[in-house]
Amino acid sequence: MKLAKALIIRGDLQKKLSDTKNIIQKNSVVHKESNPNIDPNEMIVKANRIIDELDNLMERIHRTNTLAKTSDGRTMLKLLTERDTLRNRHKLLTSTIESTTKTHDSYFGERYHDLENIKVTVPVADLQKQADDISMKMRHLNITIQENNWHIDLLD
Repeated sequence: MKLAKALIIRGDLQKKLSDTKNIIQKNSVVHKESNPNIDPNEMIVKANRIIDELDNLMERIHRTNTLAKTSDGRTMLKLLTERDTLRNRHKLLTSTIESTTKTHDSYFGERYHDLENIKVTVPVADLQKQADDISMKMRHLNITIQENNWHIDLLD
């Protein structure tokens, strides 16, 4: 099985587990003269089977990401950590840019209504360019990750 297929199955299992948890919660308490639509005890057993299957699959995915090498010699884990680093840098820049567009009331309270007293202390245009550059790097990295996911076999 290819890594990409395993990732799709992981998503399906996570959704199935979430749905099962919701069913358990909705059927755990009923009126004393009623019965639940679905036996929550049976659903707990089912949820535990899903968790076991997910655990096994996740271990294989992590092992594959740690050991599998891409055509340029990097591991999938390295690509994924690079993507996380880029996301963190992008969030830092975009949140800083967003903070410069807040109204002065959110910073100084209603007593300051004179916009002339507000000063932006960061180079917004430069930060935006950096954020755009990081976005482009993330897109290219995501393409590389996706391509490799369809070529790498999931390890046992």
